[in-house]
Amino acid sequence: MTGARTFAGTLLLGAMLAGCASAPSGAAAANRGAATSGPALEAKMVALPFRLDLTFTPAALARLSALEARVKVSADYYGPPKAAGSARDDPDLGVWLGGETFAIEPGARSLTFKGRIDAAQVARDVEGDARVRVSAVSEGGADPAAVVCAAFDEYLAIAVETGGTVHCAAAGE
Repeated sequence: MTGARTFAGTLLLGAMLAGCASAPSGAAAANRGAATSGPALEAKMVALPFRLDLTFTPAALARLSALEARVKVSADYYGPPKAAGSARDDPDLGVWLGGETFAIEPGARSLTFKGRIDAAQVARDVEGDARVRVSAVSEGGADPAAVVCAAFDEYLAIAVETGGTVHCAAAGE
């Protein structure tokens, strides 16, 4: 089974990279804006879905319940820039490739992220492969520091293969 998963991940990564060699279209080039630093490539959206398990200590669940708080789980897709100082660079992430967010009730669960990124942008602007950083925070009027959640940060291709886990605990636990 592991060999089949590795082969599927390799196929997904190959499809993502193969789409990077497409010729540019006028509309895609116009939509890219002036901030791009590399050659013009037609946008090539790919989906690399992955599963993330969210776990909580009993104290974290009790604290979130007392605060009547929900949990916001966010994934940011990013990569290190090929050229430093690009107008698109995020100080923490480098080249931001997009993101997605879930607002959920507290409790252990698995979430499936779509993993949608522009493979052409990765080829043009990112040094190496795309990464994903997933974080979780309490929301809904609750003190965001009441519950502390570890972040998940990995190469997107590996996240597709292995999934990930974010564990949350009450502050001071």
